[in-house]
Order: sequence, then structure tokens, then C-alpha cells
Amino acid sequence: MKRMTMMEPKIVHVGPYPLRLPELWYEEGDVREKPGFFGYNAVAIVGVSFDFYVLVGRGRDEEERRRHVDGFVKGKAPLRHLRERTSWQGMAFEQHRLEECTKLAPGAVYELFLCEAYGDLLLFGFGFVAPLEQEESLRTLFTTMVSGAIVERGHSLHGGGAGGGGGASRAAAKPKRSWWPLFRWR
Repeated sequence: MKRMTMMEPKIVHVGPYPLRLPELWYEEGDVREKPGFFGYNAVAIVGVSFDFYVLVGRGRDEEERRRHVDGFVKGKAPLRHLRERTSWQGMAFEQHRLEECTKLAPGAVYELFLCEAYGDLLLFGFGFVAPLEQEESLRTLFTTMVSGAIVERGHSLHGGGAGGGGGASRAAAKPKRSWWPLFRWR
């Protein structure tokens, strides 16, 4: 009997955030850097684009958030713009769903999520042509990937674990390993 094994996902460093790409990822994409900015764009699966942006130190800057949302709305030219606040695994997100994005394609949808982590403003989104059968699954996958990058950033900032405290007991402790390869720590 042949044994199935899981391959470790490819890790793309978008600034200080290690983004783990699952095996199904279509192309690796590109990381761009400018002072105070890191950006990543790729085709996640055929017909679905994925973007992840880090604006260093701008997490609480409401004007910056508004400027980026306005830029996405202007650039995508949606006929309908829905907004809501949501959370995932205890992390708060501002969600924007841009429907019928005339500058992308007929029936195109772009979902944009914003959140603050470690003082940084994080934006991620994905575009597709509706209807997309796996839309909810992809939303969950992308949110999980970004949440994992946030957790892993915290893990590296705090020397192997979140929170304060001394180093002796923490240095001896082994990092937790998840049952899901997307969240396995090195």
C-alpha cells in the first residue's frame, strides 16, 4: 500500500509576514517592495487572483484605510459596493465586496479585507467572475492564510510564542505543530 504524504507549502515573505501558499496554488506570483510597503500578487487558481499588501506602521491610520478603499473602488469601478465588519479566529476585519466590476470583466467580483496587525495595515483581496462555486471556500482559505501569517509574525516577534515572559522556559519548549499543514510551524 502506498503511503500518502503532505508536502510543506511554499512560503512567500511579504515583508515581515510569511504567507504560506497551499499546494493548489497556480503560480507563485511576485513580491514588490517600497519603503513602508510590501505587495504580493498571484493567480491562486485559474480564474481567481489574490493580492496581499502590507503598509508598515499604518494600521491605525483611518485616512490611509479610506484612501486605499477609495482607490480600489475607483480602480475596479463596481456597480455595487457592500461593506461589513467581520471577524475570523478573533481577528477583526473590514470587508468590502465590489460587485460587477466593469473595469475587470462582466460579472467580476473583488473582495477586499483590511485589518491591523502589529501596527501595520494589512489588505488582502481576491477577484473572480461570479458565480464561483467555491467562493466561500476560497474566502476561508485566504483569510486563514493571512491569519496564519499574522500569527507566525507574532511567533517570530516574541521568540517562539506570543505574550511576554522570560526566555528560559520558552526556549526549552517545542513549537506547537498543527494537524493542518498550512499552519505547521518550522
